[in-house]
Amino acid sequence: MKFSPSTLMPPEQWHQLAQEQFNNGEPVEARRLLEQALKAFPGHRELYSQLLYILMASQDLNPPQVFEWFQRASDFYQPLPQPSALNPSPEPWRRLKVGYVSGDFRNHALARVCSPLFQYYDPRFFEVYIYSNSTQIDETTNWFKQHCDHWRELQTLSTRQAARLIQADGIDILVDLSGHTAGCRLDLFAQRLAPVQATLGLGIIATTGLKTVDYRLADPAIVPPNLAPFNTEEVVQVRHHLRWDPPEVLLQLPLTPPPSLKNGYITFGTANRLYKLNSHVLDLWASILKAVPDSQLALKCSQLDLPKQRERLLRAF
Repeated sequence: MKFSPSTLMPPEQWHQLAQEQFNNGEPVEARRLLEQALKAFPGHRELYSQLLYILMASQDLNPPQVFEWFQRASDFYQPLPQPSALNPSPEPWRRLKVGYVSGDFRNHALARVCSPLFQYYDPRFFEVYIYSNSTQIDETTNWFKQHCDHWRELQTLSTRQAARLIQADGIDILVDLSGHTAGCRLDLFAQRLAPVQATLGLGIIATTGLKTVDYRLADPAIVPPNLAPFNTEEVVQVRHHLRWDPPEVLLQLPLTPPPSLKNGYITFGTANRLYKLNSHVLDLWASILKAVPDSQLALKCSQLDLPKQRERLLRAF
């Protein structure tokens, strides 16, 4: 469905309209809306970051084409006219100061994945700073506050104010966890606030596109060797890039036999947003269901409350 919104709409309305289309499994329409919005608001970095996120779900673009869009991110994230000099301590045997920046230190999927970074770091060698860019506070937020040496709030600070705060802390390694997602502060990484800057890209599995980010940590499943050139950062391969820690409520559940023993068939399950269920994914899943006799697929997604979306998925199988 195509919309013809007024060019007088503020950026926030463009963002909301495009996000609704994207969440409803219409990435092409969401992309068109954002390209139109950027014509009305050139240089608007939040809209551009949203466009990059949506491009990751575009089937009509290959990796080199998507990379071209990401390389333009530097045009939207510019350094300040007079950046301050880096000021790390010259003391050779001190603990390294590592700062993590994200808008998702809360009840969020990213928090589940990155929590081991804070649970298992060695305080003898590392002094950990968390720079939070979220107004939402919950039990997960409190957990992170208890698993770092220093907690900093960024959500009310401008680029210059936040940059001064981070530089005053004397950070050695500054790490982005969000990528081009809501609540990211890539504007700070454009200022070169630490001698070493890196991204884990947990919010969006992609390059930042910023030349001021030195490294991207990934594993061969996330960034196969043939895709490494499509990153502005140097790709550093680690053994496991993603690790999921289940919530405590799941750990308290008793172990039971798999339902397939009682049902007589295997049930596959997924709880993903519709934009991830493109035709390639659905074709693959359909082939798996056909290959496993009597198997079923359980889908959980709020957008499936819409009859149109349920019909689209049923047609795929």
